Amino acid sequence: MEYLQSIRAQTAAFLGTVGFGFLLGAAYDLLRFVRLLTRSRRIAVWDVGFGAFAGAALFLFSLTCCGGKVRVHLLAAACAGFAVWYFFAGVPLRAASDGAVRALHRAAACVRRAFSRVEKYAERLRERLRPIPEKVKKSCKKNRKPS
Repeated sequence: MEYLQSIRAQTAAFLGTVGFGFLLGAAYDLLRFVRLLTRSRRIAVWDVGFGAFAGAALFLFSLTCCGGKVRVHLLAAACAGFAVWYFFAGVPLRAASDGAVRALHRAAACVRRAFSRVEKYAERLRERLRPIPEKVKKSCKKNRKPS
């Protein structure tokens, strides 16, 4: 590693970090999709967890990219890449994922309704059939011949 980096090396590191921030934005939207599927109410926990993951990933990226030196312009580049994803590239993806999540929740509700109807029918059938063994016992006792 050299003491003073050339403009070419700094530009390559900057653009690589912008791309890495872009990938972090994509990972954030992927976790958002999972959070919406599970209907998790703990949004803050998911966001803190993602922040810890992103911080660790950015640290490891910084280790490989510039020898672990903290450079503010690279942190800004990662934030810029994240912002490009979030405000431009991620908008249509989020719209599509919201529609897909709504459709999946509707389909799950239909399946849940069908299974609850079957369960109610089975419960009613169980209630009707419950007295039959007792009646059979009584009739067997009546018909039993003393030996």
